[in-house]
Amino acid sequence: MGVKDMEIGKDMLLLIDMQRVYLPGKPWGCAGIERAVERIRLLLDRRAGGRLIFTRFLADPAGENVWARYNSVNSEINEDASLNAVLPEFLPYIKSGEAELVDKTAYSCFSVGRLREEATECTRAGGSIVLAGVVAECCVLSTFFQAVDMGCHLIYLRDAVAGISEETERAVLAVIEGLCPLHAEILTTEEYLARQTLGAAI
Repeated sequence: MGVKDMEIGKDMLLLIDMQRVYLPGKPWGCAGIERAVERIRLLLDRRAGGRLIFTRFLADPAGENVWARYNSVNSEINEDASLNAVLPEFLPYIKSGEAELVDKTAYSCFSVGRLREEATECTRAGGSIVLAGVVAECCVLSTFFQAVDMGCHLIYLRDAVAGISEETERAVLAVIEGLCPLHAEILTTEEYLARQTLGAAI
């Protein structure tokens, strides 16, 4: 799929779960999250893509079955509003309306019906779903696979995604590589921005 086919500027950028609980020293600290923050800020400052959406994972207090056990194990985290808060670096973008904040109660962003509908429309218009954020091995990967099943084309920004460790991040990349190039592409943030610049010039 070439640059002209992708209709640059119509992409949906999903900035997944950039919350304080994933900072170093916090309960679910992710290796490389500082790098991901820097790369995501670059995307925002360059006005990359089309639709900019931050998601925030908040446990469903009415969760059933395994989710009920999840709530029991993680009750202290679930009840700590400061841990669940979006990183302060991104609040100005949300408050200004440049980006939207969407809450979810499951790992995949597309557990939210409205986001599924928007992603489908984005795909029909020739755009891609661009993934950045945390956690590579959980919410990002879950979102990735649901989008694949929805028939979306995905761009995985390898330097704007953080995981529990460098080793498990590499394992996620190996899985995603198996679905390239038909379902997905793996790019750096700079490569994606260069593509946007090239697309705008065509």
